[in-house]
Amino acid sequence: MISLAGKTVCVVDASGLIYQVFHAPGMEMTNAQGEPTGAAFGFVRDVLGLMRKLSPDYLLCAYDMRAKTFRSELYPEYKANRSATPDDLLLQFDFTREFLKAVGVPALGVV
Repeated sequence: MISLAGKTVCVVDASGLIYQVFHAPGMEMTNAQGEPTGAAFGFVRDVLGLMRKLSPDYLLCAYDMRAKTFRSELYPEYKANRSATPDDLLLQFDFTREFLKAVGVPALGVV
């Protein structure tokens, strides 16, 4: 969280938060269709909690892009040792973007 011209700006590492709650104990949840939802639930819970606790003037969420980005050009070993994103998690990224759109929080990603 930073302050610019007297306004509070909060930037959330959305991808990092989603991965964190996905791997948290007790977050194995599914919806009525049997789709995994634990990471999306934890993400929504944490973002709403941040909004209530900090009441930032501006809030945005930054997503790490799956495509090659400028980081790969700067450092070819970027993400070299990361395993593939689990299928149970991929679907939940869409759920989090839908939530952010519904509450009017910009979601950004840079390639």
